[in-house]
Amino acid sequence: HLEPLKKNEVGPYVNYRLETAGANSILFPGSLMDHIYRFSKGIPRLINLICDRSLLGAYVQGKDCVDKKTLLKAVREVFGEHDIRIRDRKSLKWAALILLLIVCGAGLATVYYNREPKLITTQQAVASKPKEAVPAIVKFDSLEWPSTLPIEKSKSTAYEALFNVWGLTYQNKSVGIACEQVIAKGLRCLEGKISLDKLIRLNRPAVIKLGDEKGGTYYVALKTINGDSAQCTVGGEPRNVDLREIKKRRQGDYSILWRIPPDYKGILYPGDQSPVIAWLENKLAAIQGRKPLDTKNPVYNEILVNQIKKFQQDEGIPSLGFVGPRTIIHLNNKAGSDEPKLMKKGEA
Repeated sequence: HLEPLKKNEVGPYVNYRLETAGANSILFPGSLMDHIYRFSKGIPRLINLICDRSLLGAYVQGKDCVDKKTLLKAVREVFGEHDIRIRDRKSLKWAALILLLIVCGAGLATVYYNREPKLITTQQAVASKPKEAVPAIVKFDSLEWPSTLPIEKSKSTAYEALFNVWGLTYQNKSVGIACEQVIAKGLRCLEGKISLDKLIRLNRPAVIKLGDEKGGTYYVALKTINGDSAQCTVGGEPRNVDLREIKKRRQGDYSILWRIPPDYKGILYPGDQSPVIAWLENKLAAIQGRKPLDTKNPVYNEILVNQIKKFQQDEGIPSLGFVGPRTIIHLNNKAGSDEPKLMKKGEA
């Protein structure tokens, strides 16, 4: 039995349900979450009904995502016109009451001000008023693919930029063997589809797939992120782009490089014997601020499994106890490593 969700929990809840169902793109823009919370009051059952009806409406209209008009129509279908009008009337009553209080407060302030002697001159008031900081205007570069380059080269140029971040030379322009080139360096590729938030939590430079306005796709290298700014390489050109533009264009596909532990042969399962156990114990000890335990008997036992499950749960990754690429990357991030990062430690 779920209690009503808070306003800031509705967005993560909806996105989690969509990801669990296999969605690879943003179906509900963030601007709609306040409306979903308003009409559902945070009740998960009502959130599910509203979102389900909204997705059906978007599908019927041939839309890639739900817009406000479709959402409001779905709400009317779920609650009925009468319930919506009642809710709106209540909202208007509260708004009118708040406005009345503001007007009354302003009137009392005016009376009080006129009765008191004006001891502060205009010049003193201006001099004592703190100057407001003027926010710097950031000019972002375009994220469009260069018209002078064949778009078919986007993937190889993106991998070349990713290799450069790691201090590697991309020796062959064939993307198919890109990941084979890094094996001798103790690195591996991790590829697939993932949300941008989870990619940022992995905190590694990445090759990502974007869509253009004509329905085409191309690849860029996402190198660093600082606030709303992202440093990318597009067709071999370094660009400072708006992170929000990446969110709009991103298709979900990604590829990153990650460093394997010594003697790593593959995913570690409970009960396995492996030299990686010593590395695992050292990382956990560094994270927990304790001395490493003796690992003469290198078995992935129940004690270590439970510690890894707890760590995975804290990091927001599936807490199954298996030690694979994502868990290893998060362990390196938490314990500290010299691998290239998307964001600095204080920003991640």
